[in-house]
Amino acid sequence: MSGSDAGKGPDIPAPVAAAVDEVAVRVAPGPAAAMTEAGDGWLGRERAVQAARLVVAAWTMAVDGDESALTAISDDDAARYLIHPVRQNWVIAPGPRVTDIDLWQLDRDGDERELGVRWRFTADQRYAGPAIPPGWLPPGDREYVGSAHLTLDESRPWPWRLTHGSVRTIDAYYGYAYATRDESAEEYSADGNRARIGEVAGGPVPRGRGALVLSGTYRLVAGYAEHDEKFAGTATADVDSDGPLSRDDAQRLAESAIDADARQRMAAIYPQREIGEDDVRPSLSSLEVIRLLRPAPAVEPAAGDTGAAVAGFAQRYAGSRGLIYQAAVSRGGDPAEHHRYPPAAGSMGPTWQAPGPWFLSSVDARRSFGRVWGSLGGGPAGELWFTEGQPRRLGRSRRRWTVARYEILQARRAGGIACMARQWPSRRDRALPRGLTPVPTGDARFDELYTVAVAGGEMPRPADGGLTWAERLFRESFTAWMAAQPYGEHGADAVSFQAQDGLVGVFTPAWRATPETLDDFVTRASGIAAAIEHATRFIIQ
Repeated sequence: MSGSDAGKGPDIPAPVAAAVDEVAVRVAPGPAAAMTEAGDGWLGRERAVQAARLVVAAWTMAVDGDESALTAISDDDAARYLIHPVRQNWVIAPGPRVTDIDLWQLDRDGDERELGVRWRFTADQRYAGPAIPPGWLPPGDREYVGSAHLTLDESRPWPWRLTHGSVRTIDAYYGYAYATRDESAEEYSADGNRARIGEVAGGPVPRGRGALVLSGTYRLVAGYAEHDEKFAGTATADVDSDGPLSRDDAQRLAESAIDADARQRMAAIYPQREIGEDDVRPSLSSLEVIRLLRPAPAVEPAAGDTGAAVAGFAQRYAGSRGLIYQAAVSRGGDPAEHHRYPPAAGSMGPTWQAPGPWFLSSVDARRSFGRVWGSLGGGPAGELWFTEGQPRRLGRSRRRWTVARYEILQARRAGGIACMARQWPSRRDRALPRGLTPVPTGDARFDELYTVAVAGGEMPRPADGGLTWAERLFRESFTAWMAAQPYGEHGADAVSFQAQDGLVGVFTPAWRATPETLDDFVTRASGIAAAIEHATRFIIQ
């Protein structure tokens, strides 16, 4: 798309041309058939696709500050409306990222031969005026649709003239609000879902987040209005899909649902009236696509008390919970017997070189098994594995641990923190790592069960009320939640955690090698990781 020779259009810088050339141009069936009949001329496929790419590249240049190419191929009003959307206080910020281009119309039989081009892109906004008014904030990256009509004028060096165009948010383009999300555990457990939840393995469905996984079922909640008959409603439909639904597919399915619901409403309003094919014309006003949860499939517990047994259990558990199982073998190990941590080079997921907080430095990486990676318990992404500690004295038995580890980037500047169960055997008086300063939380029950200490990063910050990050983390709601968790004799069921240099380790005694006990652990671990993310969010501001 460079050069200024006749038939090539205005110059387009190589980086812009390359970026647009990477985006495939989809040609609708109608225009494709017309292009085949038109042959190789200006209405042929090659030159029509060239025209579509050129107008998108010229618009991209204009958004980035150089309007010369767009002005050269456009009527004045068309160029202005593409850069300054009608009746909006915003314009597209520089650096839009075009995601697809559609050549959706080709009219070669009318008085003027026209080409219709549409492109989707993501971008930020900036204020359209010379000065940003108080309180105006850009919404961040959003999806938009640009459209342009080109008219063929063969008297011009570049014959395709941009006669009108527009840029709209994707919701404005479709004419309804659209959102996608995952179902929450609270929604799943609500009384209204009892019929869908049913029973699992002869007992009630578990309520913990770790016992639930996302399914391939999507719930469409579609709001609509019937303007002729002056009523509105909401239609719901559940559909199964092997992958995420596209917006167009979801809209098509939702329109069938709202048509059926509107007909049912009409029949109730007018019981004596025969409802004809064209008597109901509902229009979509909102559409929410919710990926539903389901009970996690049953998993056989570990078939023994060895590293190979818990590694096999971890692999089954990962498959049932939508996680990634990562098998790796240490140097000299037997692949048939061991699935060890750390992972092999080139494996999926993060490969942190440092072992992490103080506790993780005390475990034996050569005796660690069953590494799993993903969104643990529906919370932040992390890794999970089973490990053994390094004995302090010759002949002392190794303690077994179940461990989750997270990388939380904003916590790198927060200093170190340790929250340890007080009553582990042989560690009553030395549960905390050396060099940390104990910090009571003020919650009597919590301080009886756990001890907290910090190292560095504790200067008060006036921007968030002068609280240290430990004070932000150990708020009343968090300490009450921790104190209410199972503890067990001598902390046998307790979950402790440490954070150091942005790495968070959450751990509990023994190998949790049944689905119920591991679900409980990852649910608690995800809650702790989410609380640390929330408490340290101010540090990067």
